[in-house]
Amino acid sequence: NKGQTVSVISKQGAWAKISFNGTDAFVSTEFLRFATSDAPSPKTEPATVIATLLDVYATASSQAEILDKIKKGSTVAVISQEKTWTKIWLNGREAFVFTKYLQFKDTPATGTVKKQITVPQTTVYDQAAYTGKSLGVVKQNSEVQVVSEDKDWLTILFNGKEAFIPALSVQPLQEEETSVTTATLNVRSTPSTNGAIVGKINQGQFVTIVSKENGWGKIAFNGTYAYISLGYVKTEKSTASYSIVTGSYSMLQANQQEAIKTFASLKVDGYVTRNGKVIDMKQGFVRTNKVANIYDLETHKQVTYVAPNTDLKFIKVDGSRIHVSFDGKHGYVFAQDVELHPNLLKMKTSFYTVKAGNIFYNSYQAATDSYYVLNEGYAPTHLKDGVQYTAFDRTLIGGKDSYQYFAYLPLRVPSSYTAAELDAFIRASRPDSPLIGTGIYFIEAANKYNMNAAYLLSHAIVESAWGTSRIAREKNNLFGFKAVDSNPYEGAASFATLQEGIDYCAGYIHRNYLTPDAKFYNGAFLGDKARGMNVLYASDSNWSRNISSVMHRLDKMYSNRNYKTYQLGKVSAGVTMLENLAGKRASVTSKEITVAIKGTVQTSQGLYYEVFSDSTTYNSLFIHESNLTKINTY
Repeated sequence: NKGQTVSVISKQGAWAKISFNGTDAFVSTEFLRFATSDAPSPKTEPATVIATLLDVYATASSQAEILDKIKKGSTVAVISQEKTWTKIWLNGREAFVFTKYLQFKDTPATGTVKKQITVPQTTVYDQAAYTGKSLGVVKQNSEVQVVSEDKDWLTILFNGKEAFIPALSVQPLQEEETSVTTATLNVRSTPSTNGAIVGKINQGQFVTIVSKENGWGKIAFNGTYAYISLGYVKTEKSTASYSIVTGSYSMLQANQQEAIKTFASLKVDGYVTRNGKVIDMKQGFVRTNKVANIYDLETHKQVTYVAPNTDLKFIKVDGSRIHVSFDGKHGYVFAQDVELHPNLLKMKTSFYTVKAGNIFYNSYQAATDSYYVLNEGYAPTHLKDGVQYTAFDRTLIGGKDSYQYFAYLPLRVPSSYTAAELDAFIRASRPDSPLIGTGIYFIEAANKYNMNAAYLLSHAIVESAWGTSRIAREKNNLFGFKAVDSNPYEGAASFATLQEGIDYCAGYIHRNYLTPDAKFYNGAFLGDKARGMNVLYASDSNWSRNISSVMHRLDKMYSNRNYKTYQLGKVSAGVTMLENLAGKRASVTSKEITVAIKGTVQTSQGLYYEVFSDSTTYNSLFIHESNLTKINTY
């Protein structure tokens, strides 16, 4: 309004820059009359406000009258400055503001302190809260200009403006990440050899030292603190920092114990990192980084082993052990053998899809970031085209029983193909295969050892690439027998002829994998990593899939002659199998197995199923209906 006084910051031609309602504005000089005074306006220099809203005081005291409030980014005219207070010229008079909330041209605000980031990286927020908007990140060893700080947050200058980082970002990290150098290291309740042994840590396992005391290291162990001798560990990293990450924020933690405590109370999906590596998560999967053993949760004995880059469903972290689910069974692996992949990171993994009535297994190949697609056969009827189904349990796809028929068919069930039909299949599939003409050898071996000829041929095809592998061509070894991963060709056994190799390997499989109580018996069927031959025959979890897929192709060529000939069922370990209905016991199952049902017999004791016997001592065995569960096959 007319007669109102304004504070002119500077002039630019016909315009004057003024302070208006706490921010910079412009008016035409044509409508201003510049006041004259015996005391001319003082000489000033510009500075930028970096506080969200800067209070302007009448005197250099926080108890003084507040004359105005100036918004972030506005320019003020500075008369002089001291460590705490800066004198400014505002609306024709002197006033005072806190120095730390001003950014002077080409220099950081007076009173700021340089501090170094100690964690791998920290997020910069627009407010002092983990729910704030991320403005960027600052990496380890970078320096930041700290304007102010409290217990949990630092106010810093970031790209010339006020921003916030967690106070933990600049605190010295005292923890050390170490690995155990002895075979087994005792974990004790106190820092002394007199302390009770509360656990053990194996060689090569990583452990975080929280603090040190007279040759002992304090560690977080099973939810509390314990101690290990420092003489049996070596330092891998001198510092360790922890963060809890959710879908909306990343929150730094003071130490491992605090991270574990906070994560346990987290009600949403998330994960924990140590030096940027995921060490715990709510949901996700694990991927093996080497050939890894899976152990039984109760006996701690090895159950199976899996190849590098095998994905397993995650259950929970238990110290140095990671509980996992593999094809419906639970066990654990050691943390050092796997990488954790939280669902929040949306990492690629294998899955099933359905197209034109067939089910396809899309096997993710981490090394090449690509998928190998395998047609497993006819799709279960409950699955839909265009939907991706998780593949962590081969027996449960889309939430229902889903057993591929040839993968779970007991291999004592004979096939119905002739030698000529086997040769015709080979010729139609691979015209240049050296296996053409060997059909009779597979039939003879199958009859001799009471096993399925279609399986035997399909196994040889997968292991030898239709007889074209070097081991097959030069050593007549179609099954990769003794071809260990470390040196397959040199280790592989040699045979005088293909016939000799087929017969020998068929006999070996019969004695060691298909016969109950044999060394590697887990059921006389191909199976998966929880049951059947695949448990101990091969580390590759796709080994069974590949063979059963060939069996499906063979059977499809002959109008599905052997497909679903028998209803399959599963039987738990510890079930009595009868030799006859008079009640004579033949055996007790030592493993969970699948059986093929020949027929049923009603007795006064109830219904009994007649099934094929895994032992060649019997043709058939009998199981009471209460001990057998029929399974849905596809």
